[in-house]
Amino acid sequence: METTTVEQQVEQNQELRVLLEILIQTCRDGGIGFRDAAKAIHDPQLQGLLDRYAVRRMSFVGELQLEAKHQGMDMDAAGNLPGTLHKGWLNLNAAMTSGDEAAILLECEHAEDAAVEEYVKAMQRDLAPSLLRLLGSQCNQIEEVREQIHKLRLTCQRQADGKEGLALESQNPPATD
Repeated sequence: METTTVEQQVEQNQELRVLLEILIQTCRDGGIGFRDAAKAIHDPQLQGLLDRYAVRRMSFVGELQLEAKHQGMDMDAAGNLPGTLHKGWLNLNAAMTSGDEAAILLECEHAEDAAVEEYVKAMQRDLAPSLLRLLGSQCNQIEEVREQIHKLRLTCQRQADGKEGLALESQNPPATD
C-alpha cells in the first residue's frame, strides 16, 4: 500500500490551493468581463444576457470557495491576485472602445475558450470526486455559454449591415403585455 509523506501531502495541498486560486480568479475575471461587456453593448436584451452570465460566473466563485472549505482550505480571499487578468479578457477593452458588438462578443467567446482550457487542465489532475463533479458541471456551463455567445456573434455580424436588433428569442421568452 502506498503511503504519502507529510511533505507530499503538504505539496499536494499547495498544488490544490494554487489550482483553486487560478479557477477562482478565472471565474472572477469572467464575471467582471461579462459585466463590462454588458455595459458596452447597446442591445438591452443582450445586455441582460451578459449580466446574467456575469452573475452566474460570480456564483461559481462561491461554489469553488465552498468546495475548498470541504477540502479543508479557507479560500475566501483566493482569486484576488493583484494585477492579474485572465488572458481571455485582455482584449475586451479594445473591442469595447470600438463599440462593435460582434467584436465584443468575439472577445467574450475567446475568454470562454480560455476558461474552458483552465478547467480542462484542472480536471486532468487527481482530485476529490466532489471537486471533479463541480468542475465538470461548471465547465459544461461555460461551454454552453461559449456556444450561445458564438451563435449570437454570428447573428450580430449578419445583422450589422441591416442595423437590426439582435434577436435573442432562444435565450429569452417573448414579453407579453
